[in-house]
Amino acid sequence: MGMRVLADPVAKDRIMQFRRVLDSGFIESIQQLLVAGDDLSQPCFWDGPKAKEFQAMWPGLRQSLLDVHADLSTLMGSVDAITTQIMTAGGA
Repeated sequence: MGMRVLADPVAKDRIMQFRRVLDSGFIESIQQLLVAGDDLSQPCFWDGPKAKEFQAMWPGLRQSLLDVHADLSTLMGSVDAITTQIMTAGGA
C-alpha cells in the first residue's frame, strides 16, 4: 500500500507565508531582543523594582528566545526543501 501524499493549496499558501515572515527580518528581530534584554538585565543600565523583576525573568526569557531563534533558523534552512516537497506532491 502506498503512502498518502496531499498538497492542498492551503499548504502552498502557508509555506509561502512562513517564507515571507522569515525573510522579513523576524530572526534578526529576535537577535535585537536578545541584545536589548541583555542590556536591560544590567543594573548599570536599568535599576529599580520593575528592573529587578525583569532581571529575575530575563534568564528564562533569554533561553526561550535562543531556542526560538535556533528553531526558526533551522526552519528557514528547510523552507526550500518543504516547498519542493509540497510542489512535488501536487501543490504547484
